[in-house]
Amino acid sequence: MLPKMLDYLLAHFFKEVDGLVHGEGEKEKEQKYQLMFEEIVRETAELVALWQCYGFCHGVLNTDNMSIKSLTIDYGPYAWMEHHDPDFICNHSDNDRGRYRYKAQPSICKWNLYKLSEALDPIVDIEPTSNYIRSNFDEVYSHKFYLTMAQKLGLVLTKAPSLDGKEGFGTQRVNVAPQEFREISESERRCIDKFMESMEQTGSDFTDSFRFLSQVSLAKGFEKALTNFVAICAPVKLLDKKDEPKQPPAQILKIKELLQKQPMLLPMLGIQIKDAEEMVAQ
Repeated sequence: MLPKMLDYLLAHFFKEVDGLVHGEGEKEKEQKYQLMFEEIVRETAELVALWQCYGFCHGVLNTDNMSIKSLTIDYGPYAWMEHHDPDFICNHSDNDRGRYRYKAQPSICKWNLYKLSEALDPIVDIEPTSNYIRSNFDEVYSHKFYLTMAQKLGLVLTKAPSLDGKEGFGTQRVNVAPQEFREISESERRCIDKFMESMEQTGSDFTDSFRFLSQVSLAKGFEKALTNFVAICAPVKLLDKKDEPKQPPAQILKIKELLQKQPMLLPMLGIQIKDAEEMVAQ
């Protein structure tokens, strides 16, 4: 059954991958399946990066609720984050664990890819598929996240298009080759990180924070923009509530125990080791 499903995916959704390897022998088929898996990893990493850039929370990121073609599918409890809160939970049934909270989405998607790797193991060797996730997911995610955030902040990242020299309507026609992006500098990454930190500390509205940046004028000063930013910050009561423990004491004790004895199990619960250490410290 599994080979038939993989062949169907290649024929209908990954035709470009199917054409990269010629032949239908067992070795050629496994190569095709490996290439298809690598494409799924890249597309999944880019998808969740876009979610994080626009404040989208899926809500129920079970393995069976993700698309093999990296499509965003509505399963009901999704939400767009308003006041920026990395621990935002949109699905009330997830309140006790926060497994699918906003900041956990990248790690959950990565975990789900490992589960896909395990499911394909009878047909595709798990070692190269899991190694590909380990070596590439974070890098692809980071590149897409910072590229998109830099565009949202108005940084000019596209290389100048070339001209083909042909005339059209009185001007030279621009070559319609795909856009090329330059690398994002470390200072630009720090700028993005600092802006996100400021949004988190003030609980400012995720969407309006970017929108109001368009009102910043170097010539006229920042007064109007600052006034608008203050207006979209979260109320003090809401900010104080963010510092309260998200889990009941009994669950924090369990997290502490896992942190001391079996820390590698924490990502399975959607909890990063760093986050677990913060919970215990609080």
